[in-house]
Amino acid sequence: MARNRMYRFLTWNVRGLNNSGKCTVVKNFLRLSKCAAVCLQETKLSSTSQSKFFSFCGFHLRDFRTLDAAGTRGGLLTAWNPFLFDLLDMWTGSFSLNVVLKCKANGTVFMLSNIYGPTWGVLRAEFFQGIRNISLQSQGRWALLGDFNVLLSLSNKNGTPSNPNEILAFRDLVNDLGLTDLPLLNKAFTWSNGRPNPALERLDRALISEDWHLNFPRSTLRALPRPRSDHTPLLLSAFTFVSSSSLFRFETFWLRYPIISDLISLAWTSSPSIEDPASRFSSKMQGVQKALRAWSSGLTSFIKTQTSLCLHWLNWLDIAEDGRALSILECKLRPLLKGRYEELCLQEEIKWRQRSKVQWIRAGDANTKFFHMRANGRRNKNFISRIMDGDAVLSTPGSISDHLSSFFRSHLGVEQTDLDLIIDLHFLYRDDNFDLSNLFSAFSMEEVKEAISSSAPEKSPGPDGFPMMFYLRFWATLKDDIMEVFNRFHSDSVDLKEINSSWVCPIPKKPDVVSARDLRPISLIHGLAKIISKVLAKRLQGFMARLINPHQTAFIKGRNILDSFFTAHILVHHLQSSKSQAAIFKIDFERAFDHINWNFLLAILRARGFDHLWISWISNLLHSSSTAVMFNGIPGTSFSCKRGLRQGDPLSPLLFILCVDALFRMLQLAVNSHLLPTIGIDRQQ
Repeated sequence: MARNRMYRFLTWNVRGLNNSGKCTVVKNFLRLSKCAAVCLQETKLSSTSQSKFFSFCGFHLRDFRTLDAAGTRGGLLTAWNPFLFDLLDMWTGSFSLNVVLKCKANGTVFMLSNIYGPTWGVLRAEFFQGIRNISLQSQGRWALLGDFNVLLSLSNKNGTPSNPNEILAFRDLVNDLGLTDLPLLNKAFTWSNGRPNPALERLDRALISEDWHLNFPRSTLRALPRPRSDHTPLLLSAFTFVSSSSLFRFETFWLRYPIISDLISLAWTSSPSIEDPASRFSSKMQGVQKALRAWSSGLTSFIKTQTSLCLHWLNWLDIAEDGRALSILECKLRPLLKGRYEELCLQEEIKWRQRSKVQWIRAGDANTKFFHMRANGRRNKNFISRIMDGDAVLSTPGSISDHLSSFFRSHLGVEQTDLDLIIDLHFLYRDDNFDLSNLFSAFSMEEVKEAISSSAPEKSPGPDGFPMMFYLRFWATLKDDIMEVFNRFHSDSVDLKEINSSWVCPIPKKPDVVSARDLRPISLIHGLAKIISKVLAKRLQGFMARLINPHQTAFIKGRNILDSFFTAHILVHHLQSSKSQAAIFKIDFERAFDHINWNFLLAILRARGFDHLWISWISNLLHSSSTAVMFNGIPGTSFSCKRGLRQGDPLSPLLFILCVDALFRMLQLAVNSHLLPTIGIDRQQ
């Protein structure tokens, strides 16, 4: 596929084009949409002349085909830009108008099916069978756009669906044909009856095949404003490219090449000596990056070429064998070619498994297409095309990137001056007496390696570009430098700034991202900094059950967060049974991890009796941290963190719970001082 190319396809049930005023509205709307092709339903035109066509279609859409209406019922029209596409084939069904188009820019062939489903339930089986018949003639890349007049899920209606069996039948059809129902990003329903208490339904949609998904890996569906009709126009944006950056990422399939070990060892020992162990480690990792970049340059095209050559020569041997007996050398060559081809396919599969983040299926089980689909699906889900800044809509990459960086900098990169003076918190922990001496013992090589081994091997790496699998696989080469960093960290005599960087990946909390508040900031942390946090977290985890009140259920080993829901249920049931008058408030933290004040956290550690050495370790990790906000896979400008805990850091949940426990103790103190009333519940009841 050609890179940096995007096509827009519009679908709209216009509910008739016999009115000149409506034709003018539709024509102007199509012009503003800048669509490359349009699928219109319910034209209600028994015939469509060229002059009639141009009365409602913009001049950029010059070629069209129709399925005429039966009187004033139905009618389909599909139009496209002839400067972009050539028509290869077309045919109609009872409920569809199908065109096969070829992109002039790159020769890509795809099929568009313009759909208008029957409103009568008795015709639904015929309608579904018609779609199955179309699938037999599809060119692989297939999109079905239109008004299907049937729901795909119970949530597609604001009331109770009248016929759940039709929903199940439609869902079976979509699953059987391997189609994907593109989520509508900015609207829940596409049809309204326009009454004061309207009936709302999702009747219009876009279904795409697997091959469409593979060739247009970033396809999105959005609702447009509805100037006329009771149906919402939908815009399918199909991108032929996936945005990429020059960021280094260690590829798991590189391990299939024996030369990698020698290459890494040579690069590691060739780096210049630097006194500070963390800075030296960072410099050596950069040397390995440089060596791997040089070695892997052109590797992807080399693999594609080798794959094609293997197939070419295997085909040549098959043809030769039809006319004569193969020579001894040719007989020996065939299994070598098959083995090489299988190895190249495995490398491709490993590459896409790593991108898909699916770990529960092994590479080597011919799942390349599945991994590819999952990787594209993840990109589509996390892709941000526009965002609101107050009342302004930001849609250019530069403006969105700057806005996201500014938003998260205001949360993470600004110190809370109003809490600089933290009161003594020892009064909250007067009855505590824990021996925490095991937290401060020297770090052992076995402890560090075990922390690496217990980490997810192929999770997205941080700025260093190396997943945990790399640290484990090349432990023999890295261990001395890693342990020197740990030893100097133990004595609080190392500068972690070079290795304590991270990238904030804004992950959408919901399908329709409106503002930056709809994004969850997940941090991808430098590998060595994450290992340090993992070791400290494993040490601290063993003490958490004693340090934290038993009513705190999150992030504590052996406890279940669902216990809180059961407690709340029992409380509400008791109030209802006793007919007590009460008001119940559910209080949630706003961006809880982002708002943790570091001075408050360190004051808690001092009050809990943590040794000054542990406190200095935590302080070092906090104050040396920096981050940059990623926008669609590309990091922005880095800034120093001044508050908050990084989501994605193994230590963050435990430190957060220590802060929450302080709040609980303050509330408990208020209860003991009779400032807050309590509710007594009979445990036997």
